[in-house]
Amino acid sequence: LHLAGMQWFDAICHAMATVSTGGLSTKDLSIGTFHSFYIELIIMVFMAIGGTTFILFVKLWHHNYKAVWQDSQLRAYLGIICIASLLCSVWLMLSKNMDFLGSLRHSSFAVVSVITSTGYITEDYNLWGSFPLVLFFLLSLIGGCTGSTTGGIKIFRFQVLFAVALSHMRQLRRPHGIYLPTYQSQKISENISTSVFTFITLYAFCLIMLAGGLSAFGLDFITCLSGAASALGNLGTGLGSLIGPTETFANLGMGPKCVLMFGMILGRLELLAILLLFMPSFWKD
Repeated sequence: LHLAGMQWFDAICHAMATVSTGGLSTKDLSIGTFHSFYIELIIMVFMAIGGTTFILFVKLWHHNYKAVWQDSQLRAYLGIICIASLLCSVWLMLSKNMDFLGSLRHSSFAVVSVITSTGYITEDYNLWGSFPLVLFFLLSLIGGCTGSTTGGIKIFRFQVLFAVALSHMRQLRRPHGIYLPTYQSQKISENISTSVFTFITLYAFCLIMLAGGLSAFGLDFITCLSGAASALGNLGTGLGSLIGPTETFANLGMGPKCVLMFGMILGRLELLAILLLFMPSFWKD
């Protein structure tokens, strides 16, 4: 980053916030301050690396390169990034008359920043239209890979969910057949599928409750829903005029901030560790 044009202080701060997918910047306009393709490319690459499963680095250390590419979660993660970036780029070309390289540059950076819950920005994507906003909201719910510093539900859980759902649909089509859900050619145990269903259900429940809590303070629908998703996913940026990518949460009152703080703790500890504290049996045992 220093060689790409940043001062040493900015380079060190952004390097730490990029690898940790923390997204904190020394500038009000985030990465958009620098107007540098090389800085954006470096940060985008390392944000994407920060969103991968860290166990893959152990495999790379042992020169097990084949196992890395065979990891289905990594392939799905990279596939989602590529598809979402292309879709957003095409939208910008058609709706905003951007050139292909410019639209691909800004859309790719935004997609990687959102799916890794880093929260860096180069452009105010609040002005891009409805499709990118819905896309980014969904990406913030998906999140990166398990075993990474990203927030969100995580890709692995969606893969398990789809595998179990597909197995159930096949069972409905042929009731006498035996269809076992698998992940990377291994059977998904009932404990894993139950754990995944429980987490996703609790995640949706907490998202609704947080949004409802924010709405009690008179905030609009987009602010409530995106703020709740941002807090649970530890993204740091929301949608709308109040907490959009170029805005902050500073203008919110004490009540909404308390709700969001609780949501951030829930998301960072992945729900269960905090929700167990509210069970009476936890204290009795």
